Amino acid sequence: MLDTPSRRAFWPFRPQPVSDESFSSWFCRTAWQNGLNPADLYRIGLPGARMHRIDLDRFACDELIETLAHYTDMDADDLRHRTFDAWNGRLIEDGATVEKLLWLPPAGTDRTCKSFGQQVCPDCLREQATPYLKRHWRLAFVTGCTRHHKLLIDRCPECSAPIQPLFTSMHVDSVATCWKCGFDLRKTPQTPVTHYSDLAIQKDLLETAEDGWTYMGEYGAVYSLSYFRILWIVYRLLATGQFAMPLREWTSEYLKETVPPTNIPRIKEIELLNPRCRQTLLRYAHYIMQNWPHNFIAACRVVEISARNLIKGYGQEPFALWDPVRRHLNTPPAEIEAEVINAAKRQLKSQNITPTYRELTNLIGVKFQAKSHMAEPGRECAPYGTHRYWKLDGVSAEIRAAAKTAARREGENVGPWVDKVLRSALRQK
Repeated sequence: MLDTPSRRAFWPFRPQPVSDESFSSWFCRTAWQNGLNPADLYRIGLPGARMHRIDLDRFACDELIETLAHYTDMDADDLRHRTFDAWNGRLIEDGATVEKLLWLPPAGTDRTCKSFGQQVCPDCLREQATPYLKRHWRLAFVTGCTRHHKLLIDRCPECSAPIQPLFTSMHVDSVATCWKCGFDLRKTPQTPVTHYSDLAIQKDLLETAEDGWTYMGEYGAVYSLSYFRILWIVYRLLATGQFAMPLREWTSEYLKETVPPTNIPRIKEIELLNPRCRQTLLRYAHYIMQNWPHNFIAACRVVEISARNLIKGYGQEPFALWDPVRRHLNTPPAEIEAEVINAAKRQLKSQNITPTYRELTNLIGVKFQAKSHMAEPGRECAPYGTHRYWKLDGVSAEIRAAAKTAARREGENVGPWVDKVLRSALRQK
């Protein structure tokens, strides 16, 4: 057992951090080499404190870092640079407290929900003499390994648990092992990165985060904080909400994508998207961000995104977004008289078409949310999740339910998951 911090001797085992290793990875290795669980080392570093579910890459306090540096003979500034502090002023605004961070989701749990903020490359873990976690694997826009040209993983393929070495027992003694079921993550089969530009986009984003600035078309050089804030807004528009599918279809047409954009789950908590989905959405977002703001304005006009959808509060958006949106998308809402809507309803009924809100807006050419109550309701649909989500003749209900469960565990829609399984089975024939 280790001495407590009240004593002035160095701790018996003091592993050196690897050049690009994260703080939580080094913290776990230090605990295990000294015969402790990470939670035990946390209590020694901060007497009376409990680690519980703290994400140490984000919430390692100065007192803990100074204590660890003193008793391991490490440089405190080097340890601090391995936490999220390294992204202050580049990805994170100084003084960020407990709110969610853009591009840096928590690892393990967020409140009571799973969070898949820690990613790994199984091939990298397999090659390392002592497996460790790289600092940039925590970034949500990092989805592939530039060394092996394969997608990262963000959950255990065996039990679907988030990757969280801080929960791993000292008897396991490796960041390459699932803390929950004990599966060796180095055995995970990986998906190759097939699109030539994805890793180049990732490299550009990492350079922007390191440099602290980049160029944005007509607006010249901008701080990386502003750039990544705008990129997140575009990324979120593509990931979820009413404009997601139209925007994906518009972008995939220009990129000449062969895979339909419907193979990405459209969920509210976009931090839960797996690396495959994030990589595709980042490719779309990167195209929209090019030639700023012309591609962006063109896309917004086609899918009818207005300034009201983008500007939520005064002074909260970067100028490089606020200015083009104000100049090009700030059109006042059209006022549609009730007589016009009633005339459109009569026209549709004369053609035996139910005058739903969609049919009326298609006929009139303008949306009228304030008077949407005048439209007739559309057909009744089964509650979400209770209808037949996919169909394959001859497949039993039990297998369909099992497929849906397996797809959910991998963060996929059932369609892409079935497609992947069938392709794998056919390759073995």
